[in-house]
Amino acid sequence: EEKDANSKKSKKMSSGHKSGLQTSSDFATAERKFRKRQRKELERHNEGSGTNVATVYRDTSGKKRAVSDAVHDAQELQREEEEKERRQSELNKGAHQKRMEEDRARELEEAAGMTLARGV
Repeated sequence: EEKDANSKKSKKMSSGHKSGLQTSSDFATAERKFRKRQRKELERHNEGSGTNVATVYRDTSGKKRAVSDAVHDAQELQREEEEKERRQSELNKGAHQKRMEEDRARELEEAAGMTLARGV
């Protein structure tokens, strides 16, 4: 009797598909059922896992930090980094490059005040 119960229940492979020779239509039907079952399990798992929960930020000691503090600190660090890069690029320029940049800025200011028709 035990053998009859096992033989009626088809053996499954590790992938979840029925083992042995199958027709393409049988396999396709089994595959649809298998995928549907997988989707349902995944949805059920995602419902309980808190996918719509905000990220928790922690400091070096492991204590929770407010998100606004973490964002503010990150923005401040970004601003400091940009300022440092700007200062370094200014220091890397020579006297001639600085003069040329000032001359170009002065020319643009003068051009902004001119009329469109230059000959008038």
